[in-house]
Amino acid sequence: MDSQLVKIKRLVASGRYAFTMKADLECAADGLTREDVTESILTAQFLRIKNSRSPWRRSRREKLYIIDSFNFEGVPIYSKGVVRRNEEYETEFYILISGKRSIRSD
Repeated sequence: MDSQLVKIKRLVASGRYAFTMKADLECAADGLTREDVTESILTAQFLRIKNSRSPWRRSRREKLYIIDSFNFEGVPIYSKGVVRRNEEYETEFYILISGKRSIRSD
């Protein structure tokens, strides 16, 4: 398993994650809860990584992590996020930028 995926799972399992308003709105629009999205991250087996093009990224080469997995009930969920260091707490957090039902072609 990818070391970055393990790192993200550890951040989520320890409660060091946050949802953006966009992610919350997408979840609500698809009838998902935050727990659905976090479950899908914890059960994920694969991770895709892209360079973020967002104007709000914190560094020039911030990585965007894409997870397409299932929650504990088998609902396919697509999420995107970034790992950011919080200087106030001197630790890293996983920030969820997107969370919605996946349109899988399996």
